Amino acid sequence: MNYEDYMKICRFLVIDVYHLKCLQLVLFLSKLGAIFLVVVQTYQFLARFEVDYFVQDGPSYFIGLYVLTCLLAQPLVTETVESIAESVEQNTSQTIMKSVPKRAKKSAFYSFIYVVWTTMTSVLVAISLMIPTKDDDDFFFLFKLANMYLPKWSNFFKFLYRCLAIPLTYVSATIACFNILYSFQVINLQVQKCLQQIKKTNATIATNQKEITRNLKTLLNSFLFSENSAWEAAKRTQFIILPLKIMGSALMMSIVVFYFWFEGSLRDQYFRICSITIMSFTALLGTAWAGQAIEDYKTEIFNALVEVEWYVWDEFNKKMYLMLLISLSKPIKIKFSENISVNYEMGVQMAKAFFSTVSVMERLHKSKSGSF
Repeated sequence: MNYEDYMKICRFLVIDVYHLKCLQLVLFLSKLGAIFLVVVQTYQFLARFEVDYFVQDGPSYFIGLYVLTCLLAQPLVTETVESIAESVEQNTSQTIMKSVPKRAKKSAFYSFIYVVWTTMTSVLVAISLMIPTKDDDDFFFLFKLANMYLPKWSNFFKFLYRCLAIPLTYVSATIACFNILYSFQVINLQVQKCLQQIKKTNATIATNQKEITRNLKTLLNSFLFSENSAWEAAKRTQFIILPLKIMGSALMMSIVVFYFWFEGSLRDQYFRICSITIMSFTALLGTAWAGQAIEDYKTEIFNALVEVEWYVWDEFNKKMYLMLLISLSKPIKIKFSENISVNYEMGVQMAKAFFSTVSVMERLHKSKSGSF
């Protein structure tokens, strides 16, 4: 397989799959169902306002909120990534596609492996949710609602839920990490093009200043195009990353609280717990990796530029060189806020928050057990 094959498969799983009419219908109906369940469960929480009720049904409530957020964000995110991909494809000549740099090929291969692995983990989670257990009526709010108000139709709603498990888990697991990662990959080809142009410029004989000028202009145009694409991806994506992080953090904490407060046996849920944990950490790592890659690409170009023998150029070329260095001074980040961005540091912070929550709940659980 070559670069184009890897990118075609990634594009299908990131963009083209959402153009399938059957999936669009399924996601639209799922969106309506998720809105209904979230509204009803919110009313139930406010009406009863009991800690035990919130602890028991908290995970299912925040799962519903997270899935609903992903379903609402999917059209916007997919449209953004598709527009970036199309603009890059229009700006990329066939000559470049025939001689794709090795680093771009290797990066596309790693992205392909990650996309396939994440898709497999989402299917694994879906299978774990499709396999019935004896505690499903207690864990899933939809099942409780059906048993309470529509007992004759409860089996139908359970069957419908299990049928929707695959598309819903796929959207929930991939909407953030896949789109950020694919955005980086389509921009990365332009970045590698810039690095090749820098090498070509540095190899040009100093006496041929006109050739250096042409190379610098080509480099500047390529860099500005890749930077504009990266900024567009960062600005549009950050609006959806923040609510996803909030919902994901709330879901994580509610699951941890439920785990320590639940007094029954979770033996039948181990397969689900393990598969969901693997999928969650896979999505988190992929999102952090892609966000960090978008931040680092300017540094990569800057490090290549500072090694150029610019001091033998004429004044005009030196000014163009200075313009490039100034353009590289402002980093591109997908931000949650002024101080938090999508990168490795975010991944470490979320991991610390998870283990801190587990530690606190474990202490509370021990103190509660010791008081009896």
